[in-house]
Amino acid sequence: MAFGLEHFDVAAGQPQAPGYILFVFLGQAINLFIADAQITLVLISVISSGLAVSFMYLLGKEMFNKKVGLASALFLASSPLFWFYSEIALPHVFDTYIILVAVYLMYRLSGGDEKLLIPTAIWIALAGGFRPQTEVFLSLLVLYVAWYLTWRQRFIALGVLFVVNLFWFVPLLWLHGGPEQYFLILEKYSEAFTNTTSVFAEGGMVGFIRNMRKLTMYTMYGWALALIPFLIWGVILIKKAQLLNKIELLNFMKDHRLWFILCWILPSIAYYAFIHMGQQGLVFVFLPALLIVSALVIYSSNWLKPAYQTYFIAGIIILNSIIFIFAPTYPLGGESPKLLSDATINQRDSHYQASIALVTQNFPPKQTLILSDGWRFPQYYLHDYIFYPYVIGGRWEVVEGQAIVKQEVLDMATFGLTPDDENHFYVVIFDKTMHDFNRSPDRTKFVSLPTGEQISYLELTEQEELALSSAGFQIVISLITLAIHANYYMPFIVDDALISLRYANNLLDGYGLVWTDGYPVEGYSNLLWILLTAFLGWLGIDLIDATRILGMIGISFVIGAIVYAYPARNIRQLLPMAVGSLTVVLAAPIAIWTIGGLEQPLLVGLLAWGIILCYPILEKETVTPKEMQLPGLCFALICIIRPDGIIFTITAVVGIILIRGINRTTFNIVAYLIILPVMFYQGQLLFRLIYYGEFVPNTALIKANTSLHRMQEGLRYVRIGIFALRPLLEFVLISLVIMLINKHQRVKAIFLVIPLYAWLVYVVVIGGDVFPGWRHLVPMIVLMALIVAEGMLGLEAYLKSSGHYAILIIILILSASFYMYNQGNDAKNRRVLVELWPWDGQVIGLMLKEGFAEEQPLIAVDAAGTVPYWSGLPAIDMLGLNDYHIARQPSEKIGSGWTGHEFGDGEYVLNRKPDLIMFDVPGNDGMAPFPSGRQMQQNPNFFELYTLTNFVGYKPYYFQTAIWVRRDSPKIGIKRFTGKMPTVHVDNTIIVPSYLINSNPNTVATLDRNNQFFILVSSEPTSIRNLHVPIGKWQVSVACKTILQKDCSSIYVTIQQTGENTVLSSGTSPVYFDVSQDKSQFDITLQTKNNYKIYVQRLILDSVDIFGTTETISICSK
Repeated sequence: MAFGLEHFDVAAGQPQAPGYILFVFLGQAINLFIADAQITLVLISVISSGLAVSFMYLLGKEMFNKKVGLASALFLASSPLFWFYSEIALPHVFDTYIILVAVYLMYRLSGGDEKLLIPTAIWIALAGGFRPQTEVFLSLLVLYVAWYLTWRQRFIALGVLFVVNLFWFVPLLWLHGGPEQYFLILEKYSEAFTNTTSVFAEGGMVGFIRNMRKLTMYTMYGWALALIPFLIWGVILIKKAQLLNKIELLNFMKDHRLWFILCWILPSIAYYAFIHMGQQGLVFVFLPALLIVSALVIYSSNWLKPAYQTYFIAGIIILNSIIFIFAPTYPLGGESPKLLSDATINQRDSHYQASIALVTQNFPPKQTLILSDGWRFPQYYLHDYIFYPYVIGGRWEVVEGQAIVKQEVLDMATFGLTPDDENHFYVVIFDKTMHDFNRSPDRTKFVSLPTGEQISYLELTEQEELALSSAGFQIVISLITLAIHANYYMPFIVDDALISLRYANNLLDGYGLVWTDGYPVEGYSNLLWILLTAFLGWLGIDLIDATRILGMIGISFVIGAIVYAYPARNIRQLLPMAVGSLTVVLAAPIAIWTIGGLEQPLLVGLLAWGIILCYPILEKETVTPKEMQLPGLCFALICIIRPDGIIFTITAVVGIILIRGINRTTFNIVAYLIILPVMFYQGQLLFRLIYYGEFVPNTALIKANTSLHRMQEGLRYVRIGIFALRPLLEFVLISLVIMLINKHQRVKAIFLVIPLYAWLVYVVVIGGDVFPGWRHLVPMIVLMALIVAEGMLGLEAYLKSSGHYAILIIILILSASFYMYNQGNDAKNRRVLVELWPWDGQVIGLMLKEGFAEEQPLIAVDAAGTVPYWSGLPAIDMLGLNDYHIARQPSEKIGSGWTGHEFGDGEYVLNRKPDLIMFDVPGNDGMAPFPSGRQMQQNPNFFELYTLTNFVGYKPYYFQTAIWVRRDSPKIGIKRFTGKMPTVHVDNTIIVPSYLINSNPNTVATLDRNNQFFILVSSEPTSIRNLHVPIGKWQVSVACKTILQKDCSSIYVTIQQTGENTVLSSGTSPVYFDVSQDKSQFDITLQTKNNYKIYVQRLILDSVDIFGTTETISICSK
């Protein structure tokens, strides 16, 4: 572009086609005063950035409101990508300003502001002069806005567009020799990229993948952290999509703003995806629309509380700014990925300044040829030198890593160069990308730059020539595949996940990391997982959705690590990346536990990066502490995501020692690596001692009990699990053979096999797992995927022809098909599709939460996750995972039963007098399968104290379960009142809640609209039995709601003494009976006549005084 300011010539690439004629003329006008094209272009970018942000605010305000306008403007201003382009000499920020003004004018025009018709048409036409593509990309939006105009207005606008376009297009054609010559220039230019990137030309699918990869990455970096609210909103929208009715959907689809935004962004996105995606700044055509949407979802959705919205937006802006200001160019080291940050600008400026100074000081122009890949920049500042542009195919191009030019032998005389006094020419290899093309490395010399980099050059004589040769998507596809695969197993979640969520929920509510009231107990083994889940919950995200977001992030880390370790520079090099990634995402356990609610996805994401980042240090002679920080951090986080994660730190240390040997360097490396894991592990231990007063968590006491039986079960678990993953095992064995043959891969084989073997031994020792879906094999699958990816890399050396590749691809496709088929038919995987009882617990939990909101009864459960989480009631964990006492009671069957289901103390539970007891899982018939419950039901007092009631919930669907209710519970049991009460005077009153009138197994208790429990009484009798009634005369009445306007007198009441057939009293409510003996027990039966159905809420017994009158409590149904 700077060349264009000095001399406008599109044919010479000054600037590149299609010309940007008005932008060049604007730059030339400003440059008359500045006289430095580079400074002029930077000044335009800086000024344009301010104008673009201003119009971003106006557009957001016009479309929605001031808050959205301000937030979207700040998102744009703090976008690292936008900030980067605001400081460099390229026109993309100026284009952003032009587009935002055009879109702003069109939106107001579509809203009826007719006076803007001609200014809008003029501006759009001028936008084409500044950048012709802009008119094309805005064409669909122009047509959409035209739909709101009259025919007269359309013709006026079209005429203005035509005339103003001629104003710049005719001079453009004239300056280049007429239409034919100009379009020939355009055709030649377009061939340079469309043949390699266009789906409709030679680019094909590789071109599409290349475009999509660039488009996705550039958009995400430009979107930056403002992407987070959009993703959260997307997850919530997907979850709620099935709840939207047709009217809501139609209203959403009719929104003018939705179609306006779609017409704005779709043409450019389609072009970039299917034709060509160039520099990062091109996304500014549509990026402002996405930022407006992100701002909108913050203010218009319910996922974030209003009090936190400002802080959330401020956090995004601050973190975006930190990324640009402080992020290094290569945050992960090496050459990828590269961030466009302030450091990038400074490094690039320093590099070019030093390089240009070095060339001018050491190489005379008349004897020097400069080879350069990115040759335009140095050519501008080294205009006295002769350049030879040797362009290398860019990353992800069809011709990636290959020289696009055809010349391979260059004679210095052909460039008009003359040798120096020593008969030497100098060929400066300006860019390090050229080094691989140098066929004379033995003649190569180097000059060091002040930055520490080097520029290489060759000395040639007149008789010598220069010889050069041409050498010789995956993450997005993988994540889409994972999402589809995981969705197949929805809505699976395990009860233990809901235990963790109860801890997270209590933490958010200010109660701390506890499961229930009382002595704090560490009944979890995933501290980091709970804290991250609670953080997302604090942002307003549903906690179950939060676990699934974290699950996707964790597996994304795995895929990212594989892509980072095995970058594909051409189509053949795609194999290691593709096979490794698909091994992960096609594995059923990976898909299951991505949405299963527990920590395995995040653990393996950190594990993959920890191992990958250790690769470079396995053979390096010297390693700095900085190189060990990231892998050390990964292993440290693993230690606090699961206590057994320390295994991977230990195996990494063992691997490094075996590979490098015992010496001082190895000792230093190990020390650098373990310092963070040791600190994190000890930090959690200290926290546990201070907060819980224990060295080990309850989970270890309950589950970490080994025995011969347990190891036999573990061995069976591993054997069947690996068989379910075939043919992965065979590929792993073949890959290991290949790696062991290749001495460069041998160290990686050792480094990967050690943690794989150690983890399998650990799984055998602990006895496997009770959950479906092979949870404990998830780390094994990721380690195997890394082995297979490395094996594919080693296999490339044996593939000599395209035929060999074709055979391998066929084998891989067939193997992948069997891989998926085998897992799909595995019983443990298929269990996931039917084991949905935690969601049944949601129905019961929500019912108990609403029905007992005031009473807050104590509930004892075997399944400590589902009902306690959704009900929020105080609870007792009868299996001991979250109970200090039970976890420390001896058990005769430890190591011989179900892992985690062997502990119990029935007497202890009974002594705590729980108000409700649920044995086994929701839907159980009331019989106890586990120790605490069995001991309780063996106690003869249990059936006197508790009665079995069938409860039914309806939210979100109908479900029935049996729950034991304590008859004399002061919170929810039979109430007995004696003496003076606040509102009435009674001698004795007994109130029996409806759910205790339960002798008929068909009688169920449920909630009415006011969240009051009731039972439905019909002609089928039901009763409360063994009711103790004191001596005296009693009136029995019923509190009820009726159907078909029938009153409570339709209920027929029968009273008998327990164990006797004689009826003491009967009749319609109310009825009377006498009690002559103390400690008498009675059965009171209710039924209706004529098939009437009546809702009964309570049974009330009132003592009758000596005058034959009663003072009853007035109880009306709400």
